[in-house]
Amino acid sequence: HSGMPETDGEASPVGEVIVDPDGAVVRAGLVRHYAARHGLRQLDPRIAYLTGETVPPGVRGFRVLEQVPLKKLRPALAAAGCGSVEILVRGVDVDPDVLRRKLRLTGDRALSAVVTRIDRSPVAFVCEAVRG
Repeated sequence: HSGMPETDGEASPVGEVIVDPDGAVVRAGLVRHYAARHGLRQLDPRIAYLTGETVPPGVRGFRVLEQVPLKKLRPALAAAGCGSVEILVRGVDVDPDVLRRKLRLTGDRALSAVVTRIDRSPVAFVCEAVRG
């Protein structure tokens, strides 16, 4: 034992941004390595979404505006003036197309919703897409 704090099995508080690592990184089992290299941490140890303060250079990420329980996503997006939403889902049995239709958005802002599971509870992050 190295005396380092044990983080396995613990969810991280969300940072300024969320990064969805490239599928090749995920398939190769290098999510933790990638996170460490870029100063990021996993939102939940079982899910590949990463969080931190900055998006790595050349990588697309999402600036977190608000975190809400999944069932509160529609009012959160409506309050943010969202009219079109990109939906990313990991670890939750949600079909983005079905969810998008249910949201019935009428605003004029394009936002992203990152839907995932943290400590086994479905959560949604209302975000703006950004590039590092």
